[in-house]
Amino acid sequence: MDPVSKMMLSFNMVLIIVLALEFKGGESGFFFSKVSIFINNRIPDQRLGVHCKDKTHDIGYKILPFGGNYSFKLRPDPFLKVTLYFCKFYWFQTEHYFDIYKQERDEPDCDTACYWQIFKTGPCKIKPTSRECFTWNEQLLRDNQLAQRNNITLRV
Repeated sequence: MDPVSKMMLSFNMVLIIVLALEFKGGESGFFFSKVSIFINNRIPDQRLGVHCKDKTHDIGYKILPFGGNYSFKLRPDPFLKVTLYFCKFYWFQTEHYFDIYKQERDEPDCDTACYWQIFKTGPCKIKPTSRECFTWNEQLLRDNQLAQRNNITLRV
């Protein structure tokens, strides 16, 4: 084998190892790192139930006391920019939905971490110099209420 072929073989092996490490789902990669999502309960005197997921990963259900925190990590799509994680929030006899990470919306503000405070009126994303507040995803709430009236189960 000539020296150029050996060098190309070595380069290809290193490239394969780097790509394997990148996409194996570790904490961070060489090129595509994970984003940490932090959720803080700001609803006074209420415990907040939080259930977050995307289409293939169910992060699970957590209960936060007032001021309590919850966090998880996700890996945004490096090419298509379509990563979406959504959460259902429960307190007292109330439930709301919100897209807690929409890559197109959040990637500019959430390079490695995204901080959210949850209020009765909706979630607020905490930025370095400001706070951006959103309303709940009411269409999902209306769909769920309609399904409950008709005895249909919606999977969120």
